[in-house]
Amino acid sequence: MEPIQGTHKASKFAPQDVISTMPDNVITSILHRLPLQDAVMTSILSRNWRFKWTMLSQLTF
Repeated sequence: MEPIQGTHKASKFAPQDVISTMPDNVITSILHRLPLQDAVMTSILSRNWRFKWTMLSQLTF
């Protein structure tokens, strides 16, 4: 974690954005384990996840 500069918050460490820094293969692995509707809803988690669901190979309509 990195210290926050110039703030007066109780915590001196900034929260780490773990979701945005995950490698693509980890994100794809997570999405493959979800139902399609839930995988699509993950697009709101971060910019990095926004269109990842479109890469799923098992799309069923």
